[in-house]
Amino acid sequence: MTQSYDSAIAYFNQKSACSIDDLHYTYDSEKNVLIQHYKNAESEEESAQSSAAYLGIATLFAASSSYEAIQKDDWAAHGPDWSLVFMAYYAASAFAHLSRHKNSVKTVKNNVETDRQGQNAPIL
Repeated sequence: MTQSYDSAIAYFNQKSACSIDDLHYTYDSEKNVLIQHYKNAESEEESAQSSAAYLGIATLFAASSSYEAIQKDDWAAHGPDWSLVFMAYYAASAFAHLSRHKNSVKTVKNNVETDRQGQNAPIL
């Protein structure tokens, strides 16, 4: 558990403007929350990279089909068709994963800011 916690601290310290002290303070009593955010953010980042790789492959197929269509001067038979659909799908998928990744990091930053403001609030 401490290794996952330390990995989460290092990850969010690298990905956001939060310092290590802020992250320690914010999640000292809620370590599982930080670890869960870390797992979500890491998973979304990996999924985005995977989608980007598939997008690259679909782009190569589309370029190959386009080249063949130009060479044979027959867009109807040799032009890119399914490649464009796959390109759109994987581009949308990569964008969605990146968006969810940014939301995870933003959530951690917002929690840090909330706790930072709570430290300075007077106790009545």
